[in-house]
Amino acid sequence: MPIEYEGLSDRRSASRMGKIRLGKKGRNAKGVEYPEKLDYFRIDPSDESLLPKLLELLGAKPKRLRIMFVSGDREVIFPQYLRKYGKSGLLCKGTGGTDAGGNPLPAVLRVVDTETGAVVDDYPCDPATCQDYQGKRCKRVASLSGFILCEFPNIRTWQIDTTSKVSIENLNSRFDELENLLTAAGRGRTVAGVPLILTLNPIRVKARDKKGKPLKGKQTVFVMDLDLDTESLMSDSPPLAFLSRLATGDQIDAPAVDERAAPDGLFGRSQVEEGANPVAERIETAEGQAEQAPELPDDIIEGVRIIGMTNRQVKGLVRRYTRGDEFDEDTCLMYLNTLVDLATAETDISALLHSLEEEETAEQAPEAEVVDAEEEDEEEEQEETPAAETKQTKVEEATDVLGLDI
Repeated sequence: MPIEYEGLSDRRSASRMGKIRLGKKGRNAKGVEYPEKLDYFRIDPSDESLLPKLLELLGAKPKRLRIMFVSGDREVIFPQYLRKYGKSGLLCKGTGGTDAGGNPLPAVLRVVDTETGAVVDDYPCDPATCQDYQGKRCKRVASLSGFILCEFPNIRTWQIDTTSKVSIENLNSRFDELENLLTAAGRGRTVAGVPLILTLNPIRVKARDKKGKPLKGKQTVFVMDLDLDTESLMSDSPPLAFLSRLATGDQIDAPAVDERAAPDGLFGRSQVEEGANPVAERIETAEGQAEQAPELPDDIIEGVRIIGMTNRQVKGLVRRYTRGDEFDEDTCLMYLNTLVDLATAETDISALLHSLEEEETAEQAPEAEVVDAEEEDEEEEQEETPAAETKQTKVEEATDVLGLDI
């Protein structure tokens, strides 16, 4: 006899087959990890023995997948949150929304002690003032989940995580369109059991730096989109009929989204560090002695990690782009991003890094005694021009190698 209480005997649940990733952990010549975006779906099954068969069916670098959702619940198959990660896993999760009075809603989760797992319930999730969000340690993450691959008939489901604003907008729009179409066709609003095509498409967008500031030219990014699989809709193939009968929505519960660890290729190392600003880490010097790293913004620290710069080189970088008490973050980041491009293109940048070491060890000229205010202003004005020219020369000597227009 079935257990009728809560409909337990009538409920079904699907287990997860694995993840499909849009990035991977890359390594530079010095073995330093950095997040690398991909232009194809990287299949990552929980059971590695299934990978050869999956690649045989889908291709080595698929950009198009035939899928089917086992549930129509949007919160289950496409939840979207702001998330922050640490070495121990998910540390904070929220929506960034406000209540009727315009006050920030509390975070869904906020871990305040990673050792005990202690959480607080009233931490406001306000991206406009949150240091984690402004420092890019917290990001928007959407998880496409609870779907099966039609080429690999199996009720176990898959999950894809994305931080792409365009992908999130695309998929939300397609779900709305599909639900409206299905309602008009008399099928109800659920997308469960409907054969669909998930694609990863290139689009051209305005080039921007890591802070979102516009740069010259455009760049190519790859975004997800969704459409009806009309060919499969007209097919009566046994595998498709099998999957459609299983994915009825009301009978099968998709597994909860796996958000325990930061998605590969979407978060850099400095963006999953625990504690306060990760720039206070100790970096190995050229002599192998650990010294305290200078205070730097997160974007610059991420570039330092990718290149694998020594502490001496970092100090030279800071000195090069510091005038008085002011650190020229934008110009420094532009130069550092160029070094990253050169390094990832396997171009030898040892001479450029050596010039930073020389700059760090160079003795600073003693300050001249001020005779009067007018003379001091004149001397500062004379010094500004060669300093600006030197700054531009350093950027150009690296960009000329790549032929970049920045």
